[in-house]
Amino acid sequence: MNTIWKYPVKPSVSMPGGATVLTVRYQAGVLMAWCSVDTDAPMVEREFYVYGTGEPDAPASHLEQYVASVQDGPYVWHVYVRG
Repeated sequence: MNTIWKYPVKPSVSMPGGATVLTVRYQAGVLMAWCSVDTDAPMVEREFYVYGTGEPDAPASHLEQYVASVQDGPYVWHVYVRG
């Protein structure tokens, strides 16, 4: 069955394989990802990476997929996913 689930953005998240990250936003002060998932797919680990604007450790675009940029007061976080 296809549906949308939400997950807290943390270094490793278990979700159905092939899930598509739709967006990332703050909800009640927690950074969350909303994903389109096939609930019948086997579970896999996905890795989220969050970088602040101007951080020297920029993502390797061939390893990670850009998902969203999220503003948090004066800060902007750029969220990537791998896996």
